Amino acid sequence: MRPQRATSPLILLLLSHLINQGSSQNTVSLFTWPEYEVLRECAQKCIWGYTGSVADTIGCPGGPWYDACICNPNEMPSAASHVSICVQSSCTSGSNVDAPTAVAAYTDYCFSAGYTTAGQASPTMSLDLKTVSLFSDSGFEMLQSCAQDCVWGQMGSVADTIGCAEPWYNMCVCNVAQQPKAMGSVGSCITTRCTGTVDVSTAMEVYTNYCSKAGYSVNAATIVTATGGGGSAGPTLTITTPATTAQPTTKVVTTGGNSLTTVVSTPSTTPTSTGSSSGSSSLLSSGGIIGVAISATCSILGLLFGIGWKIYKHKKQEKLSRPVSVYQQERNL
Repeated sequence: MRPQRATSPLILLLLSHLINQGSSQNTVSLFTWPEYEVLRECAQKCIWGYTGSVADTIGCPGGPWYDACICNPNEMPSAASHVSICVQSSCTSGSNVDAPTAVAAYTDYCFSAGYTTAGQASPTMSLDLKTVSLFSDSGFEMLQSCAQDCVWGQMGSVADTIGCAEPWYNMCVCNVAQQPKAMGSVGSCITTRCTGTVDVSTAMEVYTNYCSKAGYSVNAATIVTATGGGGSAGPTLTITTPATTAQPTTKVVTTGGNSLTTVVSTPSTTPTSTGSSSGSSSLLSSGGIIGVAISATCSILGLLFGIGWKIYKHKKQEKLSRPVSVYQQERNL
């Protein structure tokens, strides 16, 4: 029996180096990472976009990009800080939710690629990768076609309003922080595109009920069915969202014609029904009325005086410009 030849230590070292070199040259697949895909587009661009991405921030040479550079442990804190700041400035609403989620998507990707930072032991995000099936919901199917298009159609859908990229995931479409914005868009769209009687609140409930059945909390909002219609003001929809720390704020979006007026109010305490303001707050005081009357009278008198003076000057000028008659010339002699 022939004895086996011992493997040279030099060969083993070379093989180990080649294996490590191959693993460090994995190209970036961050843009197909599930946690990245569920982010809103405004947050995605801060991680991996045309400008201002993690690669640009760290200074990784382009085409192709490698995990070894993108996930460099020494650069990850700087990259994570960039993502957080970028999201807060790029995402106009809900950035307080999007920013930490985007940072987690980046760091979790690097963890899966074998790169970690100090103290990071495991991925931090709880991920729901169920794609949207709102268009097959029984409530959605009962809506008029024009209302369906406003909730989930080719143009102006909830996903477009929130900024969710394809493929659409429930995690993005049912984002609690974005629900008031989505519902306001649905209401405005319906009153613009639909003719006849369409219950705006029903269409909104289809969306919120779908999210509730998908396991997502529904933003604690009180939806008042659109009222009014006809005339130049159009119908009005009120959405009241309670908050615990923010001061009461009200945002009113109004457009002309038969469009919708959307009122989003955020009180600091439990929301209460909004009634008409008292008569004393909406009427002028007696002193104010007298002041307005005096001002109007003075304006009218000034206008009349100005007109009279113009007439007088015109007649005087006309008289001076007339030719002197022969009789007047002889009389002057």
